[in-house]
Amino acid sequence: RKRATQLAAFAASVEQGLGTYAEKCTTESGDLGSTPTLGVRQLLSLLKSRYGGAPDAPRQLALCFALLEPKLQPNDAIASLAAASENATVSSITVLDAGSLATSDPEAVGRLSAATLPPPALFPGRNSLGAKLAAPRLQPTGRVVGFRIGERGCGYDQKSPPDVSVARVAGQELATVGRARVAKDGSLEGVDVLAAPGALDFGAGVDELVIDVAPPRDNSECGAVASVVPILEYELAGVSILDGKFGYTTAQALDVQLPFYDKSIEILRAPRAEAAVANAGLGDDRPPPTAA
Repeated sequence: RKRATQLAAFAASVEQGLGTYAEKCTTESGDLGSTPTLGVRQLLSLLKSRYGGAPDAPRQLALCFALLEPKLQPNDAIASLAAASENATVSSITVLDAGSLATSDPEAVGRLSAATLPPPALFPGRNSLGAKLAAPRLQPTGRVVGFRIGERGCGYDQKSPPDVSVARVAGQELATVGRARVAKDGSLEGVDVLAAPGALDFGAGVDELVIDVAPPRDNSECGAVASVVPILEYELAGVSILDGKFGYTTAQALDVQLPFYDKSIEILRAPRAEAAVANAGLGDDRPPPTAA
């Protein structure tokens, strides 16, 4: 009953105050002006200074202003009020779409930087106070999406390009999956895939592939042996939370920012992940969060 009374008092103050502050949000004709939330923000600031110290006041203020027309809602301020009440911590990360990434350099997967999240709504713009995440974990899907030339070699004939063959493990019979393209100088410059996509799904054995390029008639000019490297498909397996921090709210959109900036990794379909928060509340043993 006490909370209902307090909420009613807040609502009455908001309703009366909006009449005074509405002219700062509208034109003379009554339409929304160029700064529709200006008066609302000033009213919210006044109410916070007057009632903000009362128990549960941040949550009730957030509820009151969330009832306004969407164009008038000061979304960041509402989120900050909700965060002050919830003091939530990042508790889990869900992969929404594992995506599809391709690279011929397995070491690139280990060079990824840490994933990031927006800062807590309680401290907007303070990225340093946001939850700490590990680098994204990628795992091979077992599929080969293409091939690139490792060593160009020499002595090949453009009229008779060599076949590219693959075996799952050493000693197994090779199967032709593509044909190399030959440059004018007799070296290899690319590979055209001939096999159907399903034929390039090697499952767990993708790390043990044996790839063979038919030899030229004569490579004495350079002495190099041509080689072909598989381009493997990877997907997002997950992102670990190192420190969930506090000051978040369930009202925040927490899309995980994934740092796929390495030029050796091609994004075929962008992965997506989002974080969820657990309401820690302010009634436990921790003091209210601060920006310190």
